[in-house]
Amino acid sequence: MTKHLLTIVLLLFVPALWAQEQRSIDVDKMNQLVRELEAEILLLNDWQSARTNEISILTFLAESYQKPFETLLETATLASVARDKEIIEKYRSDDSVTLKKINDLFTYKQAEQLLSFAYNKEAVSAAMEQLSAMDVHPAIAHLIQLLDKFQMCSNGLKRVFENIHKNDTLESFGNEVIRDEKWRDISLFLFSYGVDLDAYPFFRKKIFELLMLKTKDIDADISYLLNDL
Repeated sequence: MTKHLLTIVLLLFVPALWAQEQRSIDVDKMNQLVRELEAEILLLNDWQSARTNEISILTFLAESYQKPFETLLETATLASVARDKEIIEKYRSDDSVTLKKINDLFTYKQAEQLLSFAYNKEAVSAAMEQLSAMDVHPAIAHLIQLLDKFQMCSNGLKRVFENIHKNDTLESFGNEVIRDEKWRDISLFLFSYGVDLDAYPFFRKKIFELLMLKTKDIDADISYLLNDL
């Protein structure tokens, strides 16, 4: 009796349990599919958002270079122009107007950077040639003039430093004549060559180093400064 009863129970409930188990499996599968679909939707939204942001950034970047050239010269740096140049060349290569302005800025900033280092004849000559090939602009013409005077000013600075170095062999302690002569040499360079220290960062740096050194000790050796010129 018990065996038959168990058989009846199994026959009645096993199909129901099986169906419930199948439904549970189906629900799990459905939940998994929903989760996968939600993940794909999130990825799609992220991509669309990224794409929208990319388009917005590119548009903003291109529009920012529609400002006057002189305005861009004041705000742009060589690093920022190099970065923007790479982006525009990669994603907006058909935007010839923006590309030209960026390339002109890049050429200008590269040439301008030369004034922050010791005079290099080959680099300066190449930069002047590139600048001369660009559209006429007062800022470009001014930079060409600075580069053109660079060698003359560099030689002048070197002569002044050599004179000061030569005078360093003379004892200036208690000798105001020699002391004044050393300071006069520095002033002579600045006035004789009409050097704008703001335009020539390299000269400004070397003059500042000289002044700091001589302020502490007027007879201090400046050989290492001469080697930098």
